[in-house]
Amino acid sequence: MGQHHARVYADLEDVDLVAVADTNETQLRRVAKHYRARGYADYHEMLDKEKIDLLTIALPTYAHKEAALAVFDRKIDVLLEKPIAGNSTEAAEIIATAARSGSKLIVGHIERFNPAVIALKEKISQGALGDIYKIEVIRIGPFPGHVGDVGVSTDLAVHDIDIIEYVLHKQVTKVYANFQKKVHPTHEDMLTAMLHYQDGIVCNMSISWLSPIKVRQISFLGEKGLFRVNYLYQGLFFYENSVHKNGGFIPSLMLGSEGNMTKFHIEKKEPLRSELEHFINYHLDKEAPVITGEEALKSLKIVEYMKESADRDEIVRL
Repeated sequence: MGQHHARVYADLEDVDLVAVADTNETQLRRVAKHYRARGYADYHEMLDKEKIDLLTIALPTYAHKEAALAVFDRKIDVLLEKPIAGNSTEAAEIIATAARSGSKLIVGHIERFNPAVIALKEKISQGALGDIYKIEVIRIGPFPGHVGDVGVSTDLAVHDIDIIEYVLHKQVTKVYANFQKKVHPTHEDMLTAMLHYQDGIVCNMSISWLSPIKVRQISFLGEKGLFRVNYLYQGLFFYENSVHKNGGFIPSLMLGSEGNMTKFHIEKKEPLRSELEHFINYHLDKEAPVITGEEALKSLKIVEYMKESADRDEIVRL
């Protein structure tokens, strides 16, 4: 992700990409040369030598805490890629240190900046779905060889856990999860979970690194139909669950029929660009944070409850 952050920063007006740091010498030379930035093999040296207003930390998860604390020590504002940390204890320390230093912190839960998700949130907040019954999540794809320090739940499931919180503002009440390890040498690479939310809403979640195809999809089912978001193509669809007969309302499911489908026009934009534009505006006190460290910590804690459930093979009540 670091090279993509560098690309967007270099393209933004009123932003100077002054430096990049990477322990991979080939990658460092390529990115620094392409974007005309100074390159450092050690980010500590970069922090000592450069005058930096804000930066992105896009390191492996295990290195997040050490790097974040070093940056906060210099009172620099930070966009920390998700997950915020490998566990909730480290995440809480990152948040507390940022607060003490006065540094601003947002976490890179990039799906919040997906135009289809933003449109979905608006539709649901307007009551377009009515009472919500169930959520279905499918986030699958090929095994990523570069992720070795965390499992699929920490790396991927946090996305959808965060989006459900963002869209509904409902608390998880209980969790049941099953992990499997088929390919990854140390961590789970497949997750099947059921999350119960307030008001009786249930979420089925299927997350894995074992699929030859990449799918990123979330669906919200309610009394008026079903909203489906395709994260990859920024698509938003609504499948209507109603017919009108003699001026009255009869759910189509009671008649054994399918309702109409509507595909909404979504003005597409790269979520990362929107995220970095927001980060800069937050740095300049022009916007409130869309995603805070506390919200990222909440999603990470749900992942930890999933792990507890899988380890004990039983429901965990929150």
